[in-house]
Amino acid sequence: PKLLARLKDRPRVDIINGFVRLGDVVFGANKMGHIFAVDVSAPDKLKLLGARNTEELDGFERPHDVALSGDLLVVVAPERFGHTSKPGKVGVYRVTDPATRRVLPAEQWTLVSRIEDKRLAGANRVMTRGSFAYVGSSLIPVAGRTDGLRPMVSIIDLSDPTKPRIRGSVDFPDPHPQAQGPNGLEVAGTVVFAAGGQTVQAIDVSNPDAPRELARLTAPAVFPGAQDDAHDLVYHDGHLFVTAQNSHALVVIRVADKSIRAAAAR
Repeated sequence: PKLLARLKDRPRVDIINGFVRLGDVVFGANKMGHIFAVDVSAPDKLKLLGARNTEELDGFERPHDVALSGDLLVVVAPERFGHTSKPGKVGVYRVTDPATRRVLPAEQWTLVSRIEDKRLAGANRVMTRGSFAYVGSSLIPVAGRTDGLRPMVSIIDLSDPTKPRIRGSVDFPDPHPQAQGPNGLEVAGTVVFAAGGQTVQAIDVSNPDAPRELARLTAPAVFPGAQDDAHDLVYHDGHLFVTAQNSHALVVIRVADKSIRAAAAR
C-alpha cells in the first residue's frame, strides 16, 4: 500500500470521526465543529468542495457522524457526551440539489431541521435506512448522576424531514462501572447492531414505536479495554466484525441465532 493523496485544510478538515459517500463525493464530520465535502473522483487527487461551520452557524459544537437520507445529510452531535446534562442533537441538512443530486456549494448548504432530546444525549453514531435514522448515544460516566441520562439507541422518523421525531429507544446496558455506551452501529435488515464498552447488542427495529432487544453479548475477556473499547462494527454473512479500540484488536462474532440472521437478511 502507498499514499496516493492527502488533504490538509485545518480547521475545516481536522479531527474526522464519520464519513459517508454520495457518488464521487465524501461528506465528513469534523469534531472541531465542521461538516465538509471532498471530491474523490480522482484517486491521486483530493479536492475540498467546501465546509460549513456547524458550531458557529447551527449550534452543533462537535459533530461526530454523518449519514445520508435520500439527498439529505443527517448529522449527530453528542454535545460533551452528557457531561453537563446537555441533550444531544441531530440535524438534517440540504447539501445537494434535489433535482440533479449534485452537491451544492457549501455556502448554499442549509439546515432543514434539528431535534434536541435527552434521549439523544451523547449522540455520536448515525445510520439511515429508508425514512429512518438510527442514533447511538454514548455518555461519559458521571458520579452521582441524577439527570436521568442513559446510553441508548434511538429511532428517528425522517418521513417529514422538516419535523423529525423520535419514535422509540432502547437502553444499551453494559455492567462495567466506567461503561459509556454504544460507539458503533450497523443496520442489517430489520436489526440494528450496537457496540460499546464490553457489549454488543442486537435490536429488533421492525416496529419503530417499540424497538426491543433481541440478544446481547457482554464479554470482558474479549473487550478488556472496557469503557469505550468495542467501537465500530459491520455485519456480513452471519458474522459481526467489531473493532476494539482500547485493546487494539478486531473481534469476530458469529451470530448463531437463526431468527436474527433471517431478520438481518431482510
